Amino acid sequence: MGGSCRLLGHRGAILPAGRPYQNSLAAFELALRVADGFESDACVSRDGEVFLIHEAKYSDPRCGVQYCAAEHLAPDSAAMLGRRRIDEVDRDTLRRFRLKDGSPIPTLEEALALFVDRPDKLFNIELKGAGAAEAVIPLLASALWGGRIARSSLLVSSFNHGALRAVRHQLPEVPIGALFVAPDQPPTPLFPWDPQSGACYLPLNRESLAEPTLAALAPDFVVIPDSALTPETVEDVVAVLPKARIVAWVFTERREVEGSSLPGRLGEGISPDRLAALIVDDPARAHWTLPVIGAGRG
Repeated sequence: MGGSCRLLGHRGAILPAGRPYQNSLAAFELALRVADGFESDACVSRDGEVFLIHEAKYSDPRCGVQYCAAEHLAPDSAAMLGRRRIDEVDRDTLRRFRLKDGSPIPTLEEALALFVDRPDKLFNIELKGAGAAEAVIPLLASALWGGRIARSSLLVSSFNHGALRAVRHQLPEVPIGALFVAPDQPPTPLFPWDPQSGACYLPLNRESLAEPTLAALAPDFVVIPDSALTPETVEDVVAVLPKARIVAWVFTERREVEGSSLPGRLGEGISPDRLAALIVDDPARAHWTLPVIGAGRG
């Protein structure tokens, strides 16, 4: 991902007006016009197709994980989804669903098509749903080996560090990023309906960074909420994973306000060569970020 800090749109773009709506193709296209790329959430249908929608959020230590896909859907689609998860719905039904702005839920294949002949742009795919790695890897392999997209256009991240192991094994050329929640949040199961999975949201601390699974993976990036972007946590990352660079995202569920606290933290002794990317809700108005850390746009 180069040596300079890059600016990515969070779920494409999360705008106050809601148009285009987050995780829509229009939001992705906006991020590609005004920034260096975007982040999005890979969830898998019951019959194995990868759709991009934000399904689970860790909003508060008291609440744990909440499944929220219905929050992003138009009323009729939300009613059709009901209390089901994305992995409980077949692809044909999901293709009929509409986001709040009336647009369809994009598939991973549709999003990957935006990166054809765009090696200068970055697509951060977060493995969000259970079984996402198994469904995403063949699509990435086909796009890479077919020459449709460049390795430089991809970053695969996940809170499920075990899922990253499959990516590292099968697509060793693709950079991976280990996601963490804030240091003050307790470990919480990622998939509470499947306690045997063992996958958890882990807080960013030295103990979590030093877990054997992560040490064996040697992730290229550590992906953290912007509230954790402090000299102390950067020091922890450097001490345990000295080769990893940091990607920080604005923690929307906590209603962090872009343009206020984050620029201040960037000035608190964060070394620019450690910060690989910032993921912000509105990349069109996030011009304050990169001048603060002295990096040019790629």
